Amino acid sequence: MIHSEKVPSPTLAEVFELYRNEGIEKGLEKGLEKGRLEERRNLACELIRENFSNEKIARMTKLSIEDVIELRRKL
Repeated sequence: MIHSEKVPSPTLAEVFELYRNEGIEKGLEKGLEKGRLEERRNLACELIRENFSNEKIARMTKLSIEDVIELRRKL
């Protein structure tokens, strides 16, 4: 015979804590992604100053040509 114990439902506080932790994780991931993009843009700016072509900068930084052109305009 299988003994079945009833598992208690999580409390409201536990549910809130779970969602809060998930939100923190997503926020950290988003922040890291934003930081990596900013670093690629900084590198692109350095390459622009060194007179690399838009195509080469886009290839090296994985930015779009449009992004590189926009950065070049801002410098």
